[in-house]
Amino acid sequence: MERFKIDKMSNMLRACLIITFVVGSLVTLFLPFIFKVWFSWYFVSFGDEQFYFTSINILRPCGVFALVIIYQLISILKTVGENNPFVLKNANCLKYIAWSSFVITLLFVVYATIYFSLLAVVIAYIFLIAGFCCLVFSQLFKKAVQYKKETDYTI
Repeated sequence: MERFKIDKMSNMLRACLIITFVVGSLVTLFLPFIFKVWFSWYFVSFGDEQFYFTSINILRPCGVFALVIIYQLISILKTVGENNPFVLKNANCLKYIAWSSFVITLLFVVYATIYFSLLAVVIAYIFLIAGFCCLVFSQLFKKAVQYKKETDYTI
């Protein structure tokens, strides 16, 4: 019964992540257009062109790395759905998530130094913590894979 709940939850989460991946891909792709529309709604004139180009050049790579994170999470959930979560592939996925988080952190630190925003600092901090957590979990998964192999060989 509990396995059924885990399968159901992981499938629902995977479906949500797939939808998020598709929407995130579209937002990342059309980010310049979205920003121009946003600028036209909230500013009388186009405003500061340097702010626009800086924002695009920092947020678009952040979007790409966020898509990498989502893709890796989908990959991890696939192995959970197959009832085989402790594989080396998941440890590597967590490492990719960590490094993607660190890149996003760096990009938001650069953004916060150019145009200070408390939100940019908070986002950078959250991704920094997420990156370190994913590195720790990656090592944990590697250790679990090692223990699993040892157990499989002893039986």
